[in-house]
Amino acid sequence: MNTRSPDLNSPMRSLRSSLAKRLIGVTLLATLLLGTVIFLETRSLLTSSIETQLVNLQRSHARSIASGIDVIGSTVSVIATDEQTSEALSAFSNAFALLDARSDLLDAGQRRALATYYESAFGAEAQAAGLEVPPPAELVPSTPVAQYLQFHYIVENPNPPDERFHLTVSDGDASSYAAAHEEHHPLLYETWGKRFADLLLVDVEGNIVYSAAKRTDLGRSLDSEFLGEGLGELINRRLAGAALGETVFVDFERYSAALGSPSLFAAAAVSSAQGSIGAVVVEIPVETLNDLTTMGGDWRRAGLGDTGEVYVVGRDLLLRSDSRVWLEDQPAYLDAVSSEGYPAEIADGAVRFGTTVLQQPVDTAAVETALDGEPFLGRVEDYLGREALTSADRVNSEHFDWVVVAQVSTSETGRSLLSYIRRILLTAAILVPLVGLFAVWLARRFTRPFAPIVAGASQLAEGDLDLEIPDLGRNELGDVARRIGDLAGALRRVERAITSEKNETRRLLLAALPPRVVEAYGDDVKTIDDLVDSATVVAITVRRLVEDSGIDPATTADLAARVSRDLEAAAEDVGLERVRSSADQHLFVAGMGRPSADVGKAAEFAVNAKSVLDRFTEETGVDVEYHIGLCSGNVISGLIDSDQITYGVFGAPPSVALALAASAAPGQIVIDRGTSRDLGDDWELSDPSDLVDPCGRPVDARVLIGFASSDTDRSGSPEAPSED
Repeated sequence: MNTRSPDLNSPMRSLRSSLAKRLIGVTLLATLLLGTVIFLETRSLLTSSIETQLVNLQRSHARSIASGIDVIGSTVSVIATDEQTSEALSAFSNAFALLDARSDLLDAGQRRALATYYESAFGAEAQAAGLEVPPPAELVPSTPVAQYLQFHYIVENPNPPDERFHLTVSDGDASSYAAAHEEHHPLLYETWGKRFADLLLVDVEGNIVYSAAKRTDLGRSLDSEFLGEGLGELINRRLAGAALGETVFVDFERYSAALGSPSLFAAAAVSSAQGSIGAVVVEIPVETLNDLTTMGGDWRRAGLGDTGEVYVVGRDLLLRSDSRVWLEDQPAYLDAVSSEGYPAEIADGAVRFGTTVLQQPVDTAAVETALDGEPFLGRVEDYLGREALTSADRVNSEHFDWVVVAQVSTSETGRSLLSYIRRILLTAAILVPLVGLFAVWLARRFTRPFAPIVAGASQLAEGDLDLEIPDLGRNELGDVARRIGDLAGALRRVERAITSEKNETRRLLLAALPPRVVEAYGDDVKTIDDLVDSATVVAITVRRLVEDSGIDPATTADLAARVSRDLEAAAEDVGLERVRSSADQHLFVAGMGRPSADVGKAAEFAVNAKSVLDRFTEETGVDVEYHIGLCSGNVISGLIDSDQITYGVFGAPPSVALALAASAAPGQIVIDRGTSRDLGDDWELSDPSDLVDPCGRPVDARVLIGFASSDTDRSGSPEAPSED
């Protein structure tokens, strides 16, 4: 026996390395899959969370705006029903009427001073605001009473324009209006006026008889072209049809008295014991709505991060509250407006009036959907071309057709995901080295018991059956070690049995064969011939089934097996023996162990084989190309012992039959002339002139057609004669 000890270090190192790599690979794959699943779930949850937050913000602000409108309406209604307001309006209306009855209210110098104010101070302010200023003659009020009030309370007012409300008594006004103003203005302003941009009292004739802010609408009629149509439409039409105590609103419009700045008005009728005596009007500044949409400028506290915002859009698709970008970074807003291709008037107007209200258009799918009455939630490009996750819906208010939009830039929503990815990568960077070290340690621990098993297996492979493997315990490795030991014992017993069998075989051969023959072959027996016999060999080659069927290999193997079974069954029916069968070649023999070569049975089987193969083609749809050759003569049959013992038939007939099959046309049975003479007259044969072998040489053979007589069945076998 070979007892050389194998070198086990290299395979063990390979096993340890392979196991460590696989452990690391599995860990990395698990981390990657888990990270991917968590990433997808986190993205979904984050998106859902942001969407929910946006919807809640949008709804919350919409409710706040609707509630704010209701509060303003309630406040204006309270002002209108306050007895102090009724008394003040009555006093101002009476004083206004007394002044209106006079024509000598201002002298020429005072009128020139009023015209100069409109030409210089007001004109300069209007031009600075970018307004087109008409000639002073068109700006100065047309009625003497309006000129009188504006001269004493605007031109002669010692306070700056935005602080004219401080004036309580005009030194030059000795009329009853001055007395009414001194009595009611301080209380009106402190109680109500300072809450709004302005508080106006309008008499039943539509004249503005009192202005808390003392602007250029004082004393004018609501029908004045200077004021525009919005305020007059509010009082003359909408308020006239409103119930007592009801507040009506007019949407933002550019108000001349406010130098073109957007103004929102609310009004309510004022009545006394004698009936309606006029109306109270409050002007609501843009800042009031901004406070609701910007949370006082603290967007982050509201959950809108660095780019989110809430804004209001009207039916005309113009902003009703300021853009966050404008409030935080005006140059950035102006650059964005320019880059988006908006007309220059939009940026100029925002700078001129200091607001984007009634300047910035918001023509987005979100706003249009909300204005159509459907809530919107999704990704759109906003008014500055930024992709944003947006929620939009209408304000639930009967006074305004507004849409509240809450949005946050998608670039900001992706930051959390990027941060999460970075954390995953950092975790992986920490885990991989640790897992690698652990995998190496674990691989060493796991592979340590394999060394004696590998050593035993190597000894066994080298032929050393006298091996010993230590007890590795009651586990799988211990079972493997015991099985190897058992295998070695079994192989030792087999080796002894083979030696004994070889000795017995040699003894038997010496008893039956000359010693020279036995010595020539030795213990490795190559051929043991059983007998020499006369027989007929049928060779069938099947080509197309294997070569170009176009069927997958598994199906082809199944079909080839079926062909073999069918041919073997046909051979068994006639009495032929199978010699060899493969996917493309089948060899059968007739007449073995019989007095004759049974040429007729071989021919009958050949004809039946054609039927079998044709039927196979019809049933499976697979076009089988087959060729059949027949040859009879002396053959030797016996066993071949090479790697395994097989049965074989040798001699000229098998070779000739295979050669004839090779020269046959598809579906043709070719028989050598000597064999054809043994068939007799019961068979129909032809003598073709085109039979050639694969090398192109003529073949002297005949083609078997079938039975010559008509009393044959469909399979080609003769019918038994009837008893009649």
